[in-house]
Amino acid sequence: MNAPLPLEDLGYIAPDYLEQCELQEAEQIRTLRAERQANLFAERFACYKDAVKNVSDLRPSVVDLDTASLQIGRAEDLSDDQKRRLDETLDVFCPWKKGPFSCFGVDIDAEWRSDWKWDRVFAHSPPLEGKRIADIGCHNGYFMFRMAAHNPQFVVGIEPYPKNQWMFQLFQQWLQLDNIHFDLLGVEHMDLFEGCFDVIYCLGILYHHTDPVGLLRKMRYALAPGGTLIVDCQGIPGDQPVSLVPRKRYAKAR
Repeated sequence: MNAPLPLEDLGYIAPDYLEQCELQEAEQIRTLRAERQANLFAERFACYKDAVKNVSDLRPSVVDLDTASLQIGRAEDLSDDQKRRLDETLDVFCPWKKGPFSCFGVDIDAEWRSDWKWDRVFAHSPPLEGKRIADIGCHNGYFMFRMAAHNPQFVVGIEPYPKNQWMFQLFQQWLQLDNIHFDLLGVEHMDLFEGCFDVIYCLGILYHHTDPVGLLRKMRYALAPGGTLIVDCQGIPGDQPVSLVPRKRYAKAR
């Protein structure tokens, strides 16, 4: 019998959003989740687990998620020792891809200005209050936290890479948002969520896959009646109903 996973090392886990859904495949999702969560505790990810635990005692006096650089805490919230440990932890997660963030007075620049993309995308989004939302390829959760500022029923981040979940858990242990969830799944699992989501965001993901049309069908299957699918993707302008798919891998396509 396998030993239970030390999920308390994640810092904070919101109540299971599946309890709010009537999904035929809920138990299959839970089984997949447990199998994949085991990867979080593999030796190659131990440095990220330790980095998150190293700053588990930090408590922000202020939080602002409705701003370009997400603000979590102020510099004066920390002792000298806490500031030293925070710097060590943030260094472990370099390079930072999505952002920006401001954590306890430390400004984290990112390779991708996710705030610029969010501003473009949000202009075309329906109201998010009370909605069930999926963020496919959520990475460290930047967009999820921006969505959280609009009081959705819940947001589920779909992301297969354990390092990115540890980065998400770094923030979530400070924020402790009970309607934000991270599942180590991929877009290929979206057909397990029949009619679940009011809004699905698929931002910068589709062109990494060799079967984009098949994945669009799976996302459509996961939408509730009248739901909205928002796709940000590279493409070739034109009105013809055609799909061009590279013969070989493109941009690490799977």
